[in-house]
Amino acid sequence: MEARIVELDRKFWWCGHLFALLLVGIVAVGGVVGCSLHPIYRVQSTLYITAHENHTLKQVKTIIYQVGLRQNWKMDYVDEGHFVATRTSLYKSRVAVVDIVFDTETFSITYKDSKRIKVKCKEIAEGDVCTPTEIHKLYNLWVQNLEWDILGSLSKL
Repeated sequence: MEARIVELDRKFWWCGHLFALLLVGIVAVGGVVGCSLHPIYRVQSTLYITAHENHTLKQVKTIIYQVGLRQNWKMDYVDEGHFVATRTSLYKSRVAVVDIVFDTETFSITYKDSKRIKVKCKEIAEGDVCTPTEIHKLYNLWVQNLEWDILGSLSKL
């Protein structure tokens, strides 16, 4: 009888290890997938021109438009020196909308709206509009990539 128990123990020793691995995997995935919020990344009047460069507004508009399209933003030119850019993710259909305001020396990218992206608003009175202070990291990643690509493309002019 004792030999049979030892045999069964050897046969199923991996069950405890499998359970432990499964538990560790669930905790790891939960940490990665968990939705932590981060302060909204704002690009405020970023200076991209140096003393020897002269960009026209048309050149800057073209660069920002091309960069936006390359990064899967839908670019709507609404006014002189102003785009409204919209990006939709394929996964979960998250939508981010930003204002891009620019001139011949600086540009800004600011949050305008979002859908299916978790945000945290500052304390507001009932009926007031939400002013987000924190947002899902995906939004910040999109905006940072857009900023860096715009800066890189403008430096090549």
